[in-house]
Amino acid sequence: LMLVLAYGAHSLVNIAYLAWGAQLSGTLGAVAWREGLGLAGMLAASLLPAAILAGDPAQVRPGLAAYSLAFALLTALAMLALLRRAPAAPQRDASAGWRDTWRALASNRPLRALLLPYFLNALSVAIPATLALFYIADQLGAPHLSGIFLACYFFTLWLSWAIAVRLAERMKLTT
Repeated sequence: LMLVLAYGAHSLVNIAYLAWGAQLSGTLGAVAWREGLGLAGMLAASLLPAAILAGDPAQVRPGLAAYSLAFALLTALAMLALLRRAPAAPQRDASAGWRDTWRALASNRPLRALLLPYFLNALSVAIPATLALFYIADQLGAPHLSGIFLACYFFTLWLSWAIAVRLAERMKLTT
């Protein structure tokens, strides 16, 4: 139940974030920077706790406390910068009710065409992300190496994203 709630909440936030980002950035370069920095953050979030846990056992608790405090401060600073510096999203007609919103979504053919691929993409990410940690702990017997495995996964994502951006530029698919 908690995984369903966590993934559901993440999906809601992520969809709103990506939709807002699509409205704000008109170039592939801006999207690449956003995604690249996001992956860099995931790499750091995977490797730093693993490094702390692999260190001196007496320093694990203070190390994780410092890491948590730094994470909270960086998150607060990022949110402050986001709320102060990012342009506002375009205003929509507030008089439209939820039924009107659903009708508008249902009549949007390009959006409907993207729903199945978006769902399949989310599913293809969610299943391995959920099962990988169980596999690492139960089958490999190495829960202490979960951060390293996740970092390898995210590094591969970063590398493939960089290759995809270069290919898009070479094929003149950038705007």
